[in-house]
Amino acid sequence: DPSSEDPPLPERRGLFGGSTPTPSPDSDAVNLNSATFEELREAGLSVTQATRILAYRERFGGYSSVEDLEKVPGFPADLIESLRGRITI
Repeated sequence: DPSSEDPPLPERRGLFGGSTPTPSPDSDAVNLNSATFEELREAGLSVTQATRILAYRERFGGYSSVEDLEKVPGFPADLIESLRGRITI
C-alpha cells in the first residue's frame, strides 16, 4: 500500500537557500595550489577566506598539505576539518 510509506524528507538547504550536498571523496575537490578565486568561492569559502588562501599561496609559494591552512589567519582547525572533501593539494 503506497499510502503507508513514509513521506520523503525535504531537501536540505544552505544558509542562502542553495542545497548543501555532502562532499564525497570522489567529488572534484578544489586544489589550493591552482584554484582561482572563483573556484574557491564555489567550494563554499567566503570572499575573505578565498583572498587569504590566494595571498598565502602567492607569498609562500603554495601549500604542501591541507593542514597548511592552519597558518592562514582565520582558518581554525574546526573550519579546516569542515572543508575536508572540498579542498585538496
